[in-house]
Amino acid sequence: MKNLLSLTFILSIALSATAQCDFGEHSIDWQDAWVSCSVSDNPNPERGQSHWIMYDLGSPHLFFESWVWNYNVPNDTGQGARNCYFDFSLDGTNWTEWGTQEIEEAPGSVQYTGVPGPYFDGAVGRYLLITIDTNWDGTGCRGFSEIRVDIEETTVDIEEVSAKIDFNIYPNPVDDQLTIRHYANGNMDVSVMDASGRVVYQQQMFGTTSYVNVSDWEGGLYFVVLQDEDGNTSTQRLVVR
Repeated sequence: MKNLLSLTFILSIALSATAQCDFGEHSIDWQDAWVSCSVSDNPNPERGQSHWIMYDLGSPHLFFESWVWNYNVPNDTGQGARNCYFDFSLDGTNWTEWGTQEIEEAPGSVQYTGVPGPYFDGAVGRYLLITIDTNWDGTGCRGFSEIRVDIEETTVDIEEVSAKIDFNIYPNPVDDQLTIRHYANGNMDVSVMDASGRVVYQQQMFGTTSYVNVSDWEGGLYFVVLQDEDGNTSTQRLVVR
């Protein structure tokens, strides 16, 4: 079941889920927005020193439609975000780039109702990282007010266990062919489940390596489970782009 997540922009790594105002018209008060006037080390090393904000949802979620309110302070709307990078992570260390989007400049009016944001199409992550690459007036400060996202919490609660069966999956994230390789004796049964617990792939491995074509799978979070002839299992998370 999808929920509407409202991210209000307090400069913090913690998630704030309190809406700034009723859905629709928006505040013109600078205190109801987030703005960054100096760069710092980005959690995603590829972004370098930049203006960014990161949210921690506490557990993996699927992200779908979003709606954005840009920086809506009269005479300062040029500080609003223009080109933004959106990245997701399950652990806060390894990042998957969703892509970029240009956000329209706000009018500086209380009648401002925001604009459609990215459609994330089921992108999975515990962390959402937004990096503002450019603003609308070229000054050093960059910010915006709010983003609301339809999210869906994953219902599968599987801990990754690697002690009983040593295996690797790569590349991860994957968008074409997945390689599964184990380092144990005997045959293995391999299963892949999606975030809802539905088995989307099942096969027996007679060697140490198996290849799975995932090019027609929906993007999102999956779980790869190996089971040996004695019934021992190990699980790893997989992200399909």
